[in-house]
Amino acid sequence: MARTIKDNKLGNRTVRQALPIQGRPHWRHVEEGLAIGYRRLRGRSGTWTARHYADNGKYAFAVLGTSDDNSDADGLTVYSFDQAVTKARTLHTERAKLAAGIHAPLTVEQAIE
Repeated sequence: MARTIKDNKLGNRTVRQALPIQGRPHWRHVEEGLAIGYRRLRGRSGTWTARHYADNGKYAFAVLGTSDDNSDADGLTVYSFDQAVTKARTLHTERAKLAAGIHAPLTVEQAIE
């Protein structure tokens, strides 16, 4: 099981409201090759973004959803910091599997081979 990330800036919705509004997200490292970003928006809830480091030396970005700034997280469209990190890790794992050529769960026969 992955360790829980504690972040005083992005993990607390009250502290996030004090972050400056800017065009680029505020990034936090999650694990090797993965970071999560929070972008504060004027008058609305912010957004969560995942940044994956690809094998070609470039970054791939994925918008995860809306932050829980103005409403409670539901895990479907509105995410808390912890939920956004979990979703980012899931996407990161799926990208790694696709890059390795694994498109579906292994069968018993494939595992034996």
